Amino acid sequence: MKINKLVVSLLSMVLLIGLGSCNNRNPSSNDSVSPSTNTTSDNITSNDTISEVTSSKPTSSVTTSKPTSSATTSKPSSTTSSQSTTNNPNPVAGFTITTDLATTKEIHTAAQKAYLAYNGDYATIPADKYPDGKKHISDPNAVNIAWKHTPISGKTLKNYSITFGQKSDLSDGYECKGSTSKNLDLYNVFLGKNYFKINAIYSDNTVESSDISSFTVDGTYPRNIKIDGMTNCRDMGGRVLTDGGMIKQGLIYRTSGTNGWGNNNAVVPDNITAAGKEELLNHLGVKTEINVNSNGNNQVGVKNFVGAYMDYGGSSKHHFSRNIESVKKVFATLANKDNYPLFYHCRIGTDRTGLCAILINGLLGVDKNDIFQDYLFSNFGNIQEKRYIGSQAGQDDISKYIKDIESMPGDTFKNKVYNTLLAVGVTKAQLESVIDILTEGPKVTGNDNGQLTGFNSSLTGVNVTARTSSDRNHPSTYFVLDGAGKGVSYKFTASEDYNATIVSYLGNNNYTASKYIDDAVTVTVDGNAVTVPHNSYQTVGFGNCNNRMNYVPVILGTVNLTKGEHTVKVERKGDTVNLGGISVFNNGKSSLGGGDTPVVPEEPDHKHAFSYGNPVVKEGESTYAVGVCECGKKAYKISAAQDLNGKITAEGKKLPKGTSGNYDGTAIALYKFTIDAPVKGHLMAKVNVDNENNWIESNGYSYYTGKNGGQSPIAVLPDNKTNTVMTVNGTFITMPTTTYYEMGIRGTTLDTCGIADYGEFTLKAGTNEFTLAAVDSYGLQYYEFYFIES
Repeated sequence: MKINKLVVSLLSMVLLIGLGSCNNRNPSSNDSVSPSTNTTSDNITSNDTISEVTSSKPTSSVTTSKPTSSATTSKPSSTTSSQSTTNNPNPVAGFTITTDLATTKEIHTAAQKAYLAYNGDYATIPADKYPDGKKHISDPNAVNIAWKHTPISGKTLKNYSITFGQKSDLSDGYECKGSTSKNLDLYNVFLGKNYFKINAIYSDNTVESSDISSFTVDGTYPRNIKIDGMTNCRDMGGRVLTDGGMIKQGLIYRTSGTNGWGNNNAVVPDNITAAGKEELLNHLGVKTEINVNSNGNNQVGVKNFVGAYMDYGGSSKHHFSRNIESVKKVFATLANKDNYPLFYHCRIGTDRTGLCAILINGLLGVDKNDIFQDYLFSNFGNIQEKRYIGSQAGQDDISKYIKDIESMPGDTFKNKVYNTLLAVGVTKAQLESVIDILTEGPKVTGNDNGQLTGFNSSLTGVNVTARTSSDRNHPSTYFVLDGAGKGVSYKFTASEDYNATIVSYLGNNNYTASKYIDDAVTVTVDGNAVTVPHNSYQTVGFGNCNNRMNYVPVILGTVNLTKGEHTVKVERKGDTVNLGGISVFNNGKSSLGGGDTPVVPEEPDHKHAFSYGNPVVKEGESTYAVGVCECGKKAYKISAAQDLNGKITAEGKKLPKGTSGNYDGTAIALYKFTIDAPVKGHLMAKVNVDNENNWIESNGYSYYTGKNGGQSPIAVLPDNKTNTVMTVNGTFITMPTTTYYEMGIRGTTLDTCGIADYGEFTLKAGTNEFTLAAVDSYGLQYYEFYFIES
């Protein structure tokens, strides 16, 4: 049926109690209810209408009761009931079901269904194919059950209810109470088959029940969940896995926070309501809450509360590395079967909750495209700003830490997630327990490949004593390699000949592209040196988060092992590093012939070079030098201090400030240089800031192309969305929105510069030129520009 918006709005003003899992469709006792397969929203297509409908409050006559399987309920004095199961409308004890039970029900709204039907890559899905995250349209549709019934002669009918669940005997049944109306909306039904019976409750507390019947819900993931006072809620169960199994429904839920997540608008409240708590505790039956937004606040009243606080903000690359110790706490909780059902959340249930979801889904064997689909589904919740994947996502780009996970040893993404978690100290027993608890049918394969992990007492300090920690600043046991000759050894036994990757759980506060792992540590196996990859601190994800050191699993090289006992040793070479664990991963049998070498993360293209010669003056042009980047590519190097028109000063190497204190957007610096033939390459710059408050990670929203994403566009350069404008041969450059911290700026001197990459361009034969203008750019200083051949 169509729902008039005005009527819905008027109803919303008078409805009093938040709906948990059921709703009376019609408060009257009218028998003339038309059969319906999904009357709630078949004809609703606009987001506004969906939002109004799903957030409406039911009348005070609609109440919910506790489920028969998980809570104590008051039982009637006598019962007339039939316990047989049927899929057909059956006038047992006077009941006739008028809903078409043979038709598959749809719990997804039209907008949700359209998004889920997309058959492309969700990592690159056009942004217009999903909502903007500013409306609460994440709730499911209800399944309406309608019936006819003749009350027992001489008895007074008090109300009807429906008991429904996933088990055919309704041993898991939840009783949804209605009024005397002969239809009821059921929320939070299961994907697939659901069982139910209708109950007529009389004033003398006797109960007359129908046969147990069933209906089927479309099995498309997700089983999105309606919890009054919350948004962005869904069951992780129901997802089909790459190995053919499925995640069990009704065990693990991802949600928004239970308080303070909203923006005080009229559509969705800020706090979970009494009906929402009823839904979580009694219908969904949750025992455990994992709060990654805080270490406290058991607002729902669950039996087990786990505070596993995670940071948010700054570089998206650090979303995983900055929170690994909290991730370990989450998986320790997931590994205990007595904690289920459970729900976990941050504030809006998108980023920190999303990190946990990516790791859980990846571990269980969810396809990576489905992982991206699940992440972007959060835009149906009122998360207050739109989420993307890729460069448009800025600091929320999950693909950055997913790429780091993919660099780890393993044949598939699920194996790489497994090995990543092993490499940071989650135990094999914990991971296998999580897989066993949450998977039905075939389980993920190929995980156990003889991995060996050394943590805590398995490690031996070399000229250094182990330290202990009880918080997330460090692993529970770690070593500080702060002097010459200090190191850690791990003795292990190889069960066969194979090629191995050595991974160490390392920590460091520094996050720059100018410091390298192979300059910091040496690695030996049985006294023989192992070649450490030339990866920068920035590449591996080192850094400092809220005065906390980032620990990350770092690949330290590969080695051929023979069957028997070995010792791997990691020692300090240059900078101080902290070490929390050493792991040995089997890359496959090699018979000492090599085997497959795992993918090792590489330094971003060309950012490791810029170390050759000084610029040579060219008459009539900017100063520049031609050399070869360390990657072997031809490069042009231009001095920002010696350009032709002098707009960038030699002392500050920055554009001059205008009268308001901001950088003058009309002061355009012009650079020219000549090449012999056309060439494609990247335009880059070595840059810094003139105020140390601008590069710190907590100032992560400060884009190096502008302040908080940009003020007013520079008038003389059209369609500019940032505060820095550059052109190459008259063509405007689309400026990236990387943060200062993410690009590697660590201070205000030349030694703490970062590298800005402005994208790939083709230069023409002859004279080329590019221009630069900036306004309110946080004092960005330019030292040198580079054009490096692709």
